[in-house]
Amino acid sequence: MNNFRYICTIIVLFLAVFINAQPDTVASGFTSDPYSLALNGDDLFIGTADGISKVNITASSTDVQTVMTDSGANFVQIALSGNTLYAVSASEQGKIISVNISDNTATDFITTGLMYPSGLAISGNELFISDDDSRIVKFDLTDSSQAPTVVATGLDSPTLLTINDNTLYISERDKISSLDITANTPTTTQDVITGLTTYRPHGTALGNENYLYVSGGNSGNLFRYDLTTPSENPTTIGGNLTFIYDVLINGTDLYVVENQNRGVYAFNDSTLSLVRNNIPTSNKGITTYPNPAINELNISGMDRESSFTVHDQNGRTIIRNREAGTNRRINVSGLSSGPYFLRASGKGKAKFIKN
Repeated sequence: MNNFRYICTIIVLFLAVFINAQPDTVASGFTSDPYSLALNGDDLFIGTADGISKVNITASSTDVQTVMTDSGANFVQIALSGNTLYAVSASEQGKIISVNISDNTATDFITTGLMYPSGLAISGNELFISDDDSRIVKFDLTDSSQAPTVVATGLDSPTLLTINDNTLYISERDKISSLDITANTPTTTQDVITGLTTYRPHGTALGNENYLYVSGGNSGNLFRYDLTTPSENPTTIGGNLTFIYDVLINGTDLYVVENQNRGVYAFNDSTLSLVRNNIPTSNKGITTYPNPAINELNISGMDRESSFTVHDQNGRTIIRNREAGTNRRINVSGLSSGPYFLRASGKGKAKFIKN
């Protein structure tokens, strides 16, 4: 009897792991290799080898729609700022394009000052780009004609970038590094996760203050690292894929790009709900109202000199405020509908909804 129970337990555990490893299909029908992800409301945008596509994540169909085409551009990373999507081309030397997602018109945004860009991320009006296999540079989104500012040099083949608060995470050849984007430039990077010799890291996403998700390239796996103990072995989230290029967080879902089999898939990780779904609307004396907000959001309970930032559900910084005063009012009319997170220095975090 004990042996029978033991065997049954093993079978149940095996099935649980197997079922957890099967992702849901989010997007299919690509005519070229998909690479990168960006989310705007229910629209998931995908950078591909031949342009930009999108899929509605609430629709029953997983077939993608074409936003714009640019044959052979290889848009290896994309990022949104309001209604403008920025994409870095790995094939066309030194080119960043911008796409108005309201009417799908595309223009060349940056054509000079770069050599071989391979990743980008946005914080406020600053566009950070990994370039020339060794450096990070930034541009002012309000004036792309300016020469780039060198942020860091001496990196080892930096590719995809992720920003959370004031920290830029960088995927290098065999490690994840980071830098403080508020520091004087050029600055030095700090090693976050090292010794990634069994796979080449690509896209990253921060689930909360402790968990960093890393797409494992040709390992076919997505890895979750606890940043409080980064030297320990990571948790593997899902598997059974061939080449995972990018990862994006939406609630408790982890969207990943399967590059070689041309699909976007979703894994569920309940640990994300600790931050993504359970941030209170009042925290350490901060109160946000009205909630949901339509045009303006009031914030009370701030320390007079406290600064704050507003982030979307993917961790991107949308608003940065350093004004003085215990009560603040911000214009949120230009934000897309959905959940946002306010982080105030010394005061913790608060969640609000934009209608």
